[in-house]
This record gives sequence, structure tokens and C-alpha cells, in this order.
Amino acid sequence: SSGKSKFINKISGIGDKLPVDQKTTTAIPTYIIKSNVSSIQAHSVDGYSTKISPEALNAMAHEFDNVYGIGFPAFVDSIIIESSEYMLPKEIALLDTPGYTKYDKESDSKMVISDRQKAYEQLSVSDYLIWLIDIDSGAITEDDIRFIESLPIKTPILIAFTKADLKSEQEIKQIIKAAKKTIEQTSINC
Repeated sequence: SSGKSKFINKISGIGDKLPVDQKTTTAIPTYIIKSNVSSIQAHSVDGYSTKISPEALNAMAHEFDNVYGIGFPAFVDSIIIESSEYMLPKEIALLDTPGYTKYDKESDSKMVISDRQKAYEQLSVSDYLIWLIDIDSGAITEDDIRFIESLPIKTPILIAFTKADLKSEQEIKQIIKAAKKTIEQTSINC
């Protein structure tokens, strides 16, 4: 719920193609690429692919699992959104991952384990990482640090705080200062 999908919608210029909500919505790794023709394709874990509608993409959010008891991540491996509205160079593909979700051993939720594993697998082969943190959390957490340090990303990581409009300028400065101090004590190349 740090706002990854909304962030990608904005910086890519694709409008509101990625579902956004206050609750976690991204359940399936979703790639966004530039194309002359706009389309959305779902790729199954068995190697099949099919075109889907924007409405179907919205239905694949975690909420579908909560309402109907069917989780699409069990059989949909990834989604590719091709967009003629994409404003970034065609050499740049963006990836919206499920949040890595802080693992709770007490709940031992399969969805939490799956989200964490999927996020790790997808991010491990990424060239660059922009790590978004909801500014209400106040700083980068130990769990964030352990997860980021476990990734084999060689390039510097950009850490950005979202929803900064909810804080005063002084609060923002304090949060950024604390995050910098925390990062300096890690092995994260930031």
C-alpha cells in the first residue's frame, strides 16, 4: 500500500491502467512496456497467454480472492501491459510487483509467502529498483532493509517516500534524515 501502482501509472503516462486502492491490490507481477498498439496479456504459470480487458485486470487484484476465494496468482504468472500512451523510452520496461508484504509467522498466510516470493523472484532479475515507502511508516524498516539486502541488484537503489503531501515540510526532512542515517549503516547501495 505504498502506492507503487499509482506511481507507475503516473510516471509511465498510462493513465489509470494499473488498479489502485488503499488496500494492497497488485497480486500479479505486471510489466508495462511501450507499444504501437495497446493491449493487456495474462501469462499463465503453464506457459499459456491470453489477451484480457482492463476490467479483467482490475478483477485480478487481491480483492477477488477475498470475495470469491479464488486467487489468480496461483495460475497467472505475469501480466504484460503494452501501451501506446507509455511516455518512457521503449528500452525501459517497468515492473509493478506485489508488495513483498512483511511476513507474519503467526498467520503463515500462503498469500503473504507467495507475494514475498514473487516479488523477490521478479526483483532479482531487475536492472534497477525504486523502493517506495509510505511516509506514514516514518522510516525504512528492518524488514525492508533485510529484503533489499537479499536482492542481487548491482545498481544503486532509489528510495522514495510516497504520500508526502500528508506531512509537513519539517516532518519530511526528519523522516528523510532518519532514513539516510539508517541506510548508511547497511550494505545497501542507495
